[in-house]
Amino acid sequence: MFDELKLLTHNPRILVILLGAPLLYLFIFGSVYSANRVSHIPVIVCDEAQNDLSWQITQAFASATDTFSLVETTTSESEVERAVREGRARLGVILPPGPDKVLLLLDGSNMIVANAALRGATDIVQGFALAQQAAFLTAPFPVLTAEARILYNPGFNYSIFLLYGLYGVVLQQVLFLALAMSVPTTPYYGHTGKFLWAKSVPYGLLGLWNTVLLVGGAVKIYGMPFLGNAGEFLLLVFLFLWAVLGLGLAITLFSPNSVYATQYTMLVALPSFLLSGYTWPLEAMPAWAKVVGHALPLTYFLHGLRELAVKGNSVALWWGDLVALGIIGAVGYIAALVGHWAFSRRVRGAENLPRTAPSPATGE
Repeated sequence: MFDELKLLTHNPRILVILLGAPLLYLFIFGSVYSANRVSHIPVIVCDEAQNDLSWQITQAFASATDTFSLVETTTSESEVERAVREGRARLGVILPPGPDKVLLLLDGSNMIVANAALRGATDIVQGFALAQQAAFLTAPFPVLTAEARILYNPGFNYSIFLLYGLYGVVLQQVLFLALAMSVPTTPYYGHTGKFLWAKSVPYGLLGLWNTVLLVGGAVKIYGMPFLGNAGEFLLLVFLFLWAVLGLGLAITLFSPNSVYATQYTMLVALPSFLLSGYTWPLEAMPAWAKVVGHALPLTYFLHGLRELAVKGNSVALWWGDLVALGIIGAVGYIAALVGHWAFSRRVRGAENLPRTAPSPATGE
C-alpha cells in the first residue's frame, strides 16, 4: 500500500485527476443549478378578448419577470402555435372572448421548462380567480380557469424527455473511448492526411451504424416519436460525428498515451450532458456554463435531434446546429493536424539522434 502511495506522489497527472476532478465537478454541477429554478421563460400572449381583464392578465405575465419574459403579443392563435413550434416562445397564452377561460399552449419537449411554465401560469390565473371570487361573493359569476394543452409530449413521458439525450451521450462516449484506446504504444507518424483519414473513416462508419441502431431501436421497440425527415437526420448525424471525431482526435494526439487520452476525454464527456441544456436549460445556467455548453458538440446534436424527431421541425429551424457542429469539427481537425505534425517531427528528431556506442569494458 505504501509503495502504491509513493508511486502516486511521483505521478502528478494522476494526482491532479484523483484530487482535482472531484473539486472541478463539485464546482460545475453546483454552479449549473445555482439558480435553483427556471426563470425568464419566453411567453407569447394572444389577446382575442380585448377587454380590461385580458389586458390585466397580459400585464401580469409581463410583470412576472422572475418566471416569464413576454416576447410578443398577437391576436392570432395560429401565430401563438407557430411561435411555440419554432422555439421563440415556450408558453403561449390565449385569452379568448368570454370571462371564464385562459388557454395555455406549452412546449412539452422539455419537461422541466414546461412544468415551470405551467406552474407559473396557473398561479397567475388562480390569482385572478381568487380576486373574482372575492368581488362577486353575493352574485353568481363564472370563475376564471386555465386549460393547458401540452405539445410534443402531452403525457409528460420521461422516455420522450430523456431517451434521445442519453443515447447521444452514449454515442459520444463510445467514440471518445474508441479513439483514446486506439492510440498505439509505438510512435506513429507519416502522412498526416492519411493518418487522420484512416482514423476517421472506420470510427465514423461505426458511429453512423450505432446512431441508426439506437435511434431506430428507440422508435421501433420503445415507441419513441420520430417526426422529421430521414435525410435531415443523416445530415445531423454526419456533422455530429465530424465534430466528435475532430475533437476526439485532437485530444488523443495531444495525449502521451491511451491511458491519458481516456482520462482527458472523460473530463470532457462527463459534464457534456448536463451542460448541453437538454434537461436543465442553458438559459438558467451561469454565463460561464453557457460558454462551455456552446463549445460542446453534444449541445447542438441533442437540440437538433429534439427539434427534428420530437417536434418534427425542418432543418430551416435548426440549421444553426449544423453550422456549429461543422465549425467544432473543423477546429478539432485543424488541432489534430497540428498535433500529429508536431508529434511526427519529435519522433523523427529522436530517431535521427546518434546512438551511444557500447562501452568496451562493460559491453553496455
